[in-house]
Amino acid sequence: MSTAAIALDGLAIGYRLPRHKEKRISSDLNLRVQQGQFTVLLGPNGAGKSTLLRTVCGLQEPLEGRVLLAGRDLATISARDRARSLGVVLTERVDTWGLTAWDLVALGRAPHTRWSGRLTEEDEAAVATAMRETDTEGFAGRKVSELSDGEKQRVLVARALAQEPAVLVLDEVTAFLDLARRVEIMQLLRRLAHSSGRALLLSTHDLDLALRTADRLWMIDRTGQVYEGCPEDLVLAGALANVFRHEGLDYDPASGRFELHPLLGERVGVIGSGVPTIWTRHALERLGFQVEREGGADSVALIEVDEDERRWRLRYLDHDSIHSTLEDLTRELVSRANDRS
Repeated sequence: MSTAAIALDGLAIGYRLPRHKEKRISSDLNLRVQQGQFTVLLGPNGAGKSTLLRTVCGLQEPLEGRVLLAGRDLATISARDRARSLGVVLTERVDTWGLTAWDLVALGRAPHTRWSGRLTEEDEAAVATAMRETDTEGFAGRKVSELSDGEKQRVLVARALAQEPAVLVLDEVTAFLDLARRVEIMQLLRRLAHSSGRALLLSTHDLDLALRTADRLWMIDRTGQVYEGCPEDLVLAGALANVFRHEGLDYDPASGRFELHPLLGERVGVIGSGVPTIWTRHALERLGFQVEREGGADSVALIEVDEDERRWRLRYLDHDSIHSTLEDLTRELVSRANDRS
């Protein structure tokens, strides 16, 4: 196998404290990102995702071990050579000083220009290529301050690409975007990795999008344990459920989604098929009920969903009622649950 674009060799991450003490987050990390691969780092808040990324980028010293960039120890690479090989996009807000989108992307050429900072034809071609790859050409002349959050993020990715790095590391670049823009950025990053042969490592909270777009996942839990592999293998191995179980979430591999821990604890049976039945289960889970496919001995009620008539029959031992909306149905369920509590 060819040399990995990023290799963690016995890496320990954390913080050095006064009096030769340290706060260790995770140890003995031996992970790889290959060229042309889109790898996504997942984990709950406070687990150490940003610390790991900052260490990978050389912005924070490892407590032990090494980060290798194309086989070279990152600590031995000069800042200029590092900037030519490694592009970084962080979550910090950028002061654009009234720059246009093109001006900001052109700053990515700084590691390649001479002391004057003047761009050559080669530099301008690299800027144009970066903007074409990120579909930012259409607003190259607009002030960055006038761009939407999604447009700004694409420009920042373009700036990093203008460095012509073999590796691109991004920390929570979708954090402030709406759903459509998050999907857009994730698809863009996956496409860039595959089309350009670059290695991309992204930290995100977008669990569903990560599962749908990443080639591989790194998942870190609050104990510092890191799980690594392709998304589907990690789901089947139960790793995804293990990482997020203590965050109040249960991952259901059959449905491919996270479920809240039930608050009310009461069991309700649901009988039916089709879209109305799916959303009936969603509504009940949102309100804290435990949903069963059929009514069991422990169920307090049974709901029969009539998909054709779009109505719901709610059955208790002592009472039946018909509802034309989920709001009416759930109102009665919650009212009776509160009466019993």
